Amino acid sequence: MNHILGTKPSMEVIDRWLMGQLGCKKTVVGRSIQNRDIVLYHFEYTHRTIFSKTVTKKGQEQDDGGDIRNGTAAYLSHKKITLAESDSSFLFLSLVHGNEPMGLISLLLGAEQLVAESLLSSLPSMTEGSVSHTKMDVAATAISHIYLLPVVNVDAYTLNLNISNGGCRRTNLRKNCNSSSANIITECPSLGIGGVDLNRNYPQDWIKIEDVGIECQHNNMGTEPLSEPESRAVVKVVKDYNITHAMSFHSRANNDTSRPALLIHPYTSIRSFADMPEEDARRFRELSIALNTDKVYTTGTAMEAINYAAFGSTIDWMYAKRNITAFVLEAVPPCNSRWCNLGVYQNAEIYAKTLKQFVDLTLDNNANGNDYIVSATHHSLPKLLILFCIVLSWFLFRYRRHLLHCCNQYQAIHLFKSFIFDKEKNDGPKKGILFKEHQMELLPLES
Repeated sequence: MNHILGTKPSMEVIDRWLMGQLGCKKTVVGRSIQNRDIVLYHFEYTHRTIFSKTVTKKGQEQDDGGDIRNGTAAYLSHKKITLAESDSSFLFLSLVHGNEPMGLISLLLGAEQLVAESLLSSLPSMTEGSVSHTKMDVAATAISHIYLLPVVNVDAYTLNLNISNGGCRRTNLRKNCNSSSANIITECPSLGIGGVDLNRNYPQDWIKIEDVGIECQHNNMGTEPLSEPESRAVVKVVKDYNITHAMSFHSRANNDTSRPALLIHPYTSIRSFADMPEEDARRFRELSIALNTDKVYTTGTAMEAINYAAFGSTIDWMYAKRNITAFVLEAVPPCNSRWCNLGVYQNAEIYAKTLKQFVDLTLDNNANGNDYIVSATHHSLPKLLILFCIVLSWFLFRYRRHLLHCCNQYQAIHLFKSFIFDKEKNDGPKKGILFKEHQMELLPLES
């Protein structure tokens, strides 16, 4: 079943939904080759993590987070620690290639899940902070910033939406190709040829290819790093908003729908993973495992996952120059095309879940100060159950006197008799103890 957005929403529909439905704020961060707005959306995400803190016998805490006095926490009455702002800021991108709306839908559904979770996490905590010997359960609420660039390649996507054979334009719309050039390869002959691949236009491992006709091919890297306004807009967002984590959504090629989705971390070039610092390598490997507990993805570097290299990619630049924990998620379309009309949401829900897990695992890791939790389980009750308990508690409190009156009217008052028998005699009780009948006063109903 399709979402109200449809499978290929227009820029206007995306804008109206993100701002009206999810409450995002928007900022224009650049303009495309054809002078269209490149729009960044932003919202705050509230996430609650339940974890244990260690307390010494003298009542002194052994790690950060609270004022412990005499074995009790001064903040127990609040049931949580509120962290005004997390150190993590997340950027999610899609439609870097203009013919991959599967990534767009996955991003939008993931944002929707985050907003829903945030609303539940902002409710009062049902977790009782408690101290038992040396352990105390604490609910920490972190507020992080989520940034969305849902349509990076706005010109190509708009063009694809408005032609009969949509879905063929991958690159941006820079006019850089002489049709007389040799070795022309294009996916979109009816729209002209050329343009720059926006996932090959970043400084990290960018190489200038001198092959004849390269400017006409679908993986053209541009005349120089960041030659394209769309790429420069992404760089501006990363720097201006201090992005620490990122995920770029793409779609796999359309010749085999049975292939697994991909979750790729740096490097996408031929640079050896062994060259990565050990701490960073461990971070990417652990998070890849934690995000793939359902075995949906093939993970690793681009060469490890699919024996393919992409020079000058977005995530390699993010990691190498800004130390961002960055991934590419290559979704699998449900048809033999990247431009599908049916079955999109069934697949996209899987990738949306990964987006949310990426955020939650990071915030859980920050709160606990531990490694990424592979199972991604929490010690808190499910949020819907918490909401149900809140409503039920309010109902019982509001109508408590009415309910007590009804119970008193229909409750049978039992007379208990207890006898102590002499084990050596079988002819009756030696001594009996009679409990008097308990009387319960009926309470009058309030008028």
